Amino acid sequence: MIKELRELGFQKTLAAIYNQPMRIQMLFTRADIPAERMPVLAVDPLTYWGIVLTELSKGVSPGGLQRLANEVAQDYPGNAVFKACNDLLAGRTHKTSGHRHLVILFITSNPHKDLSTRIDKEWREIREATAPHGNIHVLSRTAATIEELPGILAEIRPNLLHFSGHATEEGLEFETRSGQGKLVSATDMADIIRTINADGEDPVRCALFNACSGQATAEATAACTGASIGFRGPVNDDEAVAFARGFYSGLVGGLDLTGAVNLGRKQMDIEDKRGGAARVVLHTKGRRNVSDHILFPRPHSELGE
Repeated sequence: MIKELRELGFQKTLAAIYNQPMRIQMLFTRADIPAERMPVLAVDPLTYWGIVLTELSKGVSPGGLQRLANEVAQDYPGNAVFKACNDLLAGRTHKTSGHRHLVILFITSNPHKDLSTRIDKEWREIREATAPHGNIHVLSRTAATIEELPGILAEIRPNLLHFSGHATEEGLEFETRSGQGKLVSATDMADIIRTINADGEDPVRCALFNACSGQATAEATAACTGASIGFRGPVNDDEAVAFARGFYSGLVGGLDLTGAVNLGRKQMDIEDKRGGAARVVLHTKGRRNVSDHILFPRPHSELGE
């Protein structure tokens, strides 16, 4: 893998752009790579990044290589090298990890510019819950536009789609490239997922619409995901973050989706007593075996067997 990344120019491009200690430190922080496990910049940038990539490939920070590529690709969306390397790593993790591999896509839209703090907290909760698990890969696409949406889902093909933003009973609110708010109807969202799932490879098996009135889109998409989750009516920032905290803790613990959703509800009850947990709705269709709802089963070694 490192050889392929070098041939694409990943090491050289990193060295050309990220060549100052403070900038490198900020990149590691965003990618959840512990700085204390990385070397200091005491050599030329090209040699330094060669050492960093080698260390990450050895697993000193599980999933760190993918997260690094994802962060730099977001920093420079027009950089062909970063995009190619991010695509390579995302594609490789999809096809080599077997049935216990899980790809989560955290996609956000904030056309009203009022959810930045909540979105950051949600993202942190997901990363903290999944970080210890090398076979769970979390990718993010922040401030996604309506024009980008189908391509993002087709490119990443996540197993779990997590939307954070605004929604209505009609669908999800996105921004256009021109900066205007526009609705993606619940039916259109279902059609996009259905199209991606049509070939049966790396299907979207669950969708979480962590937004006000997200249950409408959850209900519409459940037939093609098998399971979708949303809120009935309003949800405040604290409720959304608390649900994410409990839900992902249950998910990585090997609970089925019903159990993970219930743990998310209980987390809301513990942190916020305003009854928001009752508004979380899990829609399931076409699933007969409860094991189909377990997105990430715990290995026997974790169970002490």
